[in-house]
Parts: sequence; structure tokens; C-alpha cells
Amino acid sequence: MGVLTDRLGPRTAALAGLLTLVAAVALTGLASQNMGSVTFGLILLGLGWSATTVAGSTLLVATLTPAERVPVQGFSDATMSLAGALGSAAAGPVMGLTGYSGVSALAAAVVAAAAVALLRLRVPR
Repeated sequence: MGVLTDRLGPRTAALAGLLTLVAAVALTGLASQNMGSVTFGLILLGLGWSATTVAGSTLLVATLTPAERVPVQGFSDATMSLAGALGSAAAGPVMGLTGYSGVSALAAAVVAAAAVALLRLRVPR
């Protein structure tokens, strides 16, 4: 993903990752009864997560001075880990109430919000 981010640029790589996440939640949400579709959707989920994480870190670092990079990146990583832990804890009850379709719809809303934020982002050159 680092090579992809270097070649495409972090904004384009992040958008590609978000599109991959949209495909993942579409597969898991719309074809949740098909094990092959869910499996492929989960593979896409991992690829999309990886692309957006690497590209997002690159975008973040581009806005910081060298002295700010380590503490801000550390805070960003800790926040992402906390969000992952909270999301994992919430996913079980949401899955129990709404199934794969509900989890996927919620994930699609989060991806849409991230895409809007990315498109509005102004990155200094």
C-alpha cells in the first residue's frame, strides 16, 4: 500500500481505499447469505482498510513539522486503536440486532462520511 500511495498520491490512494470499502460493505450487506461473497467482501475490507490507513497517515504527516510527527502520529494510532476496540464491541450487538446487512449499512455510512471529509480536505503542498 505504501508503493500504491507513493505512485497515486495519498488522496487518490485514500479514495481508492474508500471505494474498496464500499465494495466490501456492498458484498457483505447485499449478499450476506452467500459465504463466498462475504469472504471476498472481508478480503476487500482488509485491502480497503490498509489503503486508507497508509494513505491517511501519509496525509497526516504531510501537514506536520518534523517535531510534531511522532506525537501526533502516535495519538492518531492510539485513537484508531480505540475506535477499533469500540467498533468491535459494538459490532456484536449490532450484528445480533440487524445481521450483516445492518453492520454493512452502518459501515457504509461511516465510509461515506470519511469520503466527504477527504474530498473537502485541503492539504498543503
